[in-house]
Amino acid sequence: MQRTHRFLGLCLGSAIFGLAACGSGATFEATRDLPNYQWAKDSLAVFSFEVPAVEQSYELGYHLRNTASYPKDRIHVKFVLTDSAGKVVATGMKATFLFDATTGEPLGRGLGDLFEHEVPLLTKYRFPHRGRYSLGLQQYTREEILIGVASVGITLRKSVPSE
Repeated sequence: MQRTHRFLGLCLGSAIFGLAACGSGATFEATRDLPNYQWAKDSLAVFSFEVPAVEQSYELGYHLRNTASYPKDRIHVKFVLTDSAGKVVATGMKATFLFDATTGEPLGRGLGDLFEHEVPLLTKYRFPHRGRYSLGLQQYTREEILIGVASVGITLRKSVPSE
């Protein structure tokens, strides 16, 4: 019964967050639900997308949804961006607070037990050439299996020109 409620909550949360993303102006957006709200340390979430124009700069980021029962105050995520030939063009790691360090209150946009976070990875980034790219995301905490992460995804947007 609890599993059914959790599944329905995830579906409702996905639908609402999906509707919110419709007006985001994203060039590419994709999300993967994680089975049983668990992200194994050796599990790489890979997203492939097409870059049509190199004269345009882009904002590339990841987003995740966590439950209120996520056991830590932050998450560390490593990323690797590769081109269609498998050449690494960018890499890094981001630490993101999911809960307020003082109060313990969840951060991000929330609906019920789920909270969504958008984390920039590359800003005003110019891809070296047109074509297909892949972005791999890996949780990099001290846990072999990180519980309480419902989904992970990426967003690619055209940069807004500076004024």
